[in-house]
Amino acid sequence: MGTYLYPMGSLYQYNLLRDGWYHLALTDEMFFTATIWSATDFLMNRGHSAYENLKAALEASLLQQLRDRITSEGEASDATLGSVSCLAMTGSCRGDPEFWSGHMKGMAILMASRGGPASIDTATRIKLYRADTDGAVEAIRQPFLPPLPRSRLSLCLELLDIVETNDALTEIVGSSGLIATLACIMQKIRQLSIALNNTFAGQSSPVDPYAVEEDTMIMERELLGILMLEPTIDGPNQACILGCLIYLRTLTRPLNVWRKLLNPLAGKLKVAMDDELTRTVMDDRLVRWLSFLGVMCSSDRSLRGWFVRTLKEATLGSSGSLPDWKHMTQDLEEISWVKNIHEEPGKAHWLVEMSLDE
Repeated sequence: MGTYLYPMGSLYQYNLLRDGWYHLALTDEMFFTATIWSATDFLMNRGHSAYENLKAALEASLLQQLRDRITSEGEASDATLGSVSCLAMTGSCRGDPEFWSGHMKGMAILMASRGGPASIDTATRIKLYRADTDGAVEAIRQPFLPPLPRSRLSLCLELLDIVETNDALTEIVGSSGLIATLACIMQKIRQLSIALNNTFAGQSSPVDPYAVEEDTMIMERELLGILMLEPTIDGPNQACILGCLIYLRTLTRPLNVWRKLLNPLAGKLKVAMDDELTRTVMDDRLVRWLSFLGVMCSSDRSLRGWFVRTLKEATLGSSGSLPDWKHMTQDLEEISWVKNIHEEPGKAHWLVEMSLDE
């Protein structure tokens, strides 16, 4: 479960589960029950049906403990909020938006009565906001909790004026007609990707996991905010928002669940890109990046086939031939690409589905 929640654990200065949540689980019976229940649900979703009776018993116990705790507590403790977040996160992981939203509504009320996010321990707050953000991304809706306060410095460079940056991404977003707020987020995603690449390569020290969590969640919430505030946003901007959401999820979830978890988002991305005029407006490099994300994260065969065809159309160009993998990754890196995360699945799809030999 730790690998599922933190697939980049090898980059981190410390283990969030071990150093944050486990101590709480060992000192609070209800949070311990919530943690074990989440683990059994996690295993059942991966085919371990033998845990069904244990999960049902744990769920009944957890809900009763939660009712008793909320009735008796003057204000919700970190353990109580953490237990509710386990319920919400599990709803998100199993693709049950009603289960997720029901518990998130309760959590938002408990947090407000407690005094807001600043009153909550950082480790618990990150857990609450991950449950809120993950479910909101999957449902493409406004999160329930207020803006996430920072506890760590961002890993992204602060870009005070997007027009002053001079790189390929600036050219790409400018020629594609992307709005300034989205262009700025894409620059930040690229800076985060560079920071992670440098850490993977041993060129910088291990990163603070709280900084990664806060960076990814704040950007996800900003992207959702654009969609909520501008529901009639045009195709290129909508496609890029969805693509950025997919990309950020590939940083926060392991490769083996991408297709199951991200296929619905990939479907929405196809709808946004399906208009030929939208793809014509966008820079070919951007179409390739979005299509590649769709190929890697589609479990539906026909959906993946559409992204493969779109990727080929945007890659062939006037020469009528496809580049080798090395030159393809140079294009992808101009937008955002973390070699240790995306190289293996990306290359496999390129060689197999694009029918290339290297």
